[in-house]
Amino acid sequence: PVLDLTSPGLCFAIQDDLDIFPVGTVLPSFTLRFPDGHEAQCQGKVRSVSHVGGVLRCGVEIEPTSTLAQDRLADAIVHAGQPDIQDVRNTPSDEVWGFLERSGFIYPEKRRGLDIDAVRTTMARLADGPNDVFKGTLFVRGATIHAHISAVRLYERTWMLQHLAARSSIKQPISFARLINLALLEYLEQKSDIEWIRVTYRPENKAPSRLFRGLAARVSRPELSRVRIMNCMRASLRDTDISSAQGVVVRPPVRKDIAFIESYMLTHRDTFATQQEDLSHNELHLEGIAERYRRIGLERRREILVLTRQDRIAGFALL
Repeated sequence: PVLDLTSPGLCFAIQDDLDIFPVGTVLPSFTLRFPDGHEAQCQGKVRSVSHVGGVLRCGVEIEPTSTLAQDRLADAIVHAGQPDIQDVRNTPSDEVWGFLERSGFIYPEKRRGLDIDAVRTTMARLADGPNDVFKGTLFVRGATIHAHISAVRLYERTWMLQHLAARSSIKQPISFARLINLALLEYLEQKSDIEWIRVTYRPENKAPSRLFRGLAARVSRPELSRVRIMNCMRASLRDTDISSAQGVVVRPPVRKDIAFIESYMLTHRDTFATQQEDLSHNELHLEGIAERYRRIGLERRREILVLTRQDRIAGFALL
């Protein structure tokens, strides 16, 4: 049995008169089996052999052999610390949708602005089997869903937390919302290809504001954390007409425009922002991320519009 398990490695007990695991020993293949029946195929290397509390322990640095194995390992680590945390794929989509409505996450005004069938189809495709663009998490206790949150791969190195819904409970010392937020953050932290996490919430929503502003304040390098307040609005585009503007043209970009946009971003925004949002010239069209979504029957794209005046770039928009 495994005595300790984290994303970098694990340790297990050995007997010095029976087991030989010198430091540096390569373990080309081994299987981790979890209480829920899942398995993760891994490889690793022995990093330490030491006595702790009278037990001879062998420490192994592990490396999952696939994305699926890495996901299962991350799930197991989170579940070990919080047994009530479950992957959303283990719950029928109708139950999840029903919870989102009962919890007030989908309120009448929001519902009127949604294409419900399209939203449910998208959610079902995201949650239909393992993929590398979505993670959904539930807090389930006594067969009852108490909280839901999910994350999607927004850009190649950036994931976004979304769809936080939770029941309130005065008997719960730590809110369900806080518990599930921290559980999902712990999961994402173990994914080696994730460098940035984006969270959006209403400023008047006190719970996430306290949590995420608190996390941001603990980051020692200010450039690695950014808190912004944005004004959201809805506007109709039906009456937009720029035909009367002399010499103004709106068109898709050509190659030299892409170079201009990248140069502008590097000049007016920091390097980290360029990395977070795939703003370099070879990523600007999101071709890599689009392929990830295409594999599960969904579309993710960025449309670019360039506005020129007298054949000179006067502005651009990334949609």
